[in-house]
Amino acid sequence: MKALKRGIIVAFCIFMYLGVNVKATTTEDLYSSYNFQKGISLYYDSFDPNELNWEALTLREQVETLSLPVEMVETLSTEELAKWALNYPLLADLFLFDNAKEAMSYFSRTSYLFQTLFERTDNISVLLNAYDELQVDYEALLKSESSKPAFTESGYIKELFLQSYFSVAYESLTPDEILTLRQVLEEKHEEKVGICDDFVTATIFYDELLENYGFIPNDIVTSACNKYYLRNQKKSIEKQIGTKSDGFTSSGQLIYYNAAYYYVGSYSKYGVSVGCYKHFSGDYDATEIQNMKYVMTLYHPSWTWQSNPTKKYNCHSYAWIDASFSNDYWLNSPYSFTLSNAWSYIGENCAANVGDRIIISDAYGTIKHSLIVNQTGNDCNSINTISKMGDNGVYSAILADVILVYGTDYKVYR
Repeated sequence: MKALKRGIIVAFCIFMYLGVNVKATTTEDLYSSYNFQKGISLYYDSFDPNELNWEALTLREQVETLSLPVEMVETLSTEELAKWALNYPLLADLFLFDNAKEAMSYFSRTSYLFQTLFERTDNISVLLNAYDELQVDYEALLKSESSKPAFTESGYIKELFLQSYFSVAYESLTPDEILTLRQVLEEKHEEKVGICDDFVTATIFYDELLENYGFIPNDIVTSACNKYYLRNQKKSIEKQIGTKSDGFTSSGQLIYYNAAYYYVGSYSKYGVSVGCYKHFSGDYDATEIQNMKYVMTLYHPSWTWQSNPTKKYNCHSYAWIDASFSNDYWLNSPYSFTLSNAWSYIGENCAANVGDRIIISDAYGTIKHSLIVNQTGNDCNSINTISKMGDNGVYSAILADVILVYGTDYKVYR
């Protein structure tokens, strides 16, 4: 009963962020799809998007191509599910979000493999063991001559996924599992020292815990936290500086959020004032940026790159405050702007013109993403958009792809 309860809690922590949770395609022709026609060895090992006309596929078609038959998934052990999941070719889609809860929900919503794994009552112990046994070639992260993304080839993306997962499932861990996780985190950190321990992504687990709980629980503190604590102590003396710029008024408070530092304040535009952050410091380094761009180019070739990954601004700020790559504002919600006299509501799931703004919401009506229309269309399959994609950079993509990533419905404003 306790195991069942733990599985339910973990699944709920993930599913509560879902719009509509749909099983992967169940048609019989999946048995003769690319995965099986090409004789891909176990756990996606031989998958190569260059062998397919990958660029011509929509994201939904890509996801369906990578789907395992439902009958197969349901017969796999939890250990086998974990191996398939950790080798999922689109695992780097983790970067399409700026928090782990949304990322885990995306994987569960778009893949029956992940949905089933997260529902298993022993998923925590299995994934914890997988993290313990994971071998990551951290040195490979610094090599620029690789013909494949170092984040994926080194195994680093698997670690980032596991850290993100455990930040979401943390409250469901037993004391013994927390102890084991702490030991594994400590060991992995020691392997990173002098190589990539300065990466923003290196402390993703702790940054997510801080966002979820407002603090890092003492029972999970390791030496990996040392630099984090030093950064906080260093910045604390600067909290009263404050800053002002066109439209932005700072309260003078400096906060640590989303693995970066921001001034808290408000932004006035369209005749209204909304809560807003202004970036102060903290961002990805050149190696992280290069790797994040590489995996996006490889696995989402139909999306057109516009700017690099950054912590400086988010999708709402880009669409509603400043559609430039020098933007340094973080807007938590554009809702007040949509109600201003400067914008007119056009409709839901309808046609859109160039320059229109679009917000994507989940099935509960929660705003998840903002975009700018850069190609007129009658529906999500013909409308093209440009937006900041989570922690990744700005990309131009067909609206249908972006909806699959972030929600279920969209509204148009002009």
